[in-house]
Amino acid sequence: MLEGIEIARRVVEAASDKQAVDIELLDVQEICSFASYFVICSGDSERQIKAIYEGIEQALKREGLLPHHR
Repeated sequence: MLEGIEIARRVVEAASDKQAVDIELLDVQEICSFASYFVICSGDSERQIKAIYEGIEQALKREGLLPHHR
């Protein structure tokens, strides 16, 4: 089973593969009770944002995981 930081890094990698911009990996373990990490990124168009999300979803599915929010 992957640790939280490993999952977050895979999400960052998948977003980067789809040319996401302004990718931020936030460690919120000390201030949040429902999540350990947030990954926030942007895209240049609605189409690209959808491709980013789908790329992340596919990367997580390969690990047997699904994102909780997008």
